[in-house]
Amino acid sequence: RRARSLYGAAERGRGRGSWRITTPIAGVIDDVRVTPGEAVEANELLFHVLAPGERWLRADVPERWASQIRPRGHIRFQLLGEETWRELEGEVVNVSSAVDPRSRTVRVIWSLREPEESLRVGASVRVAIPIGEEAEGVTVPERALIDVDGRPVIFVQREGERFEERPVRVVARGGGSAVVEGLEPGERVVTVGGYLVHLASRAAEGGAPHGHVH
Repeated sequence: RRARSLYGAAERGRGRGSWRITTPIAGVIDDVRVTPGEAVEANELLFHVLAPGERWLRADVPERWASQIRPRGHIRFQLLGEETWRELEGEVVNVSSAVDPRSRTVRVIWSLREPEESLRVGASVRVAIPIGEEAEGVTVPERALIDVDGRPVIFVQREGERFEERPVRVVARGGGSAVVEGLEPGERVVTVGGYLVHLASRAAEGGAPHGHVH
């Protein structure tokens, strides 16, 4: 009876009771679209609620790569204005069946697990996504690779200022990183000035692949 009375009074504009509004999901109120005493219509948006613990990442992927996207894997992203690349576990939620006629891209949406607080809803990011077959190896910054006589080489720190020139095989590249074979996990590599180390090594040892840099 009380509910009917409140409903009737509200319809006539004379109600003084209060109404409880329940959100269908748990979360945090991000935006309030109404003010106390304001009249609202049915199906009108009153509050914007953000669900915790999950974020969706939307990216426009070049159409030539769309068919190679893996259903799940690590997504690397870079917030605008930052130099650091971050990595999260993600799973494809949807791949559009249409290609944008202007950009020739396909819209892809990932669900990100355990997103960082810095990844805010609506933020613009650069994305490096896994495509093609999975490659096994050790991931290093791409700048660690140098070309020596037409082959990729990485300098590995042995001890102190002694470095070993290590030929490697590059099995994948992208997002500023490379996956290589020929390294062991945990080995320390030169990421800046590798070619200078190469020149100093050859000068000090007469062309030998091991050197002592001064």
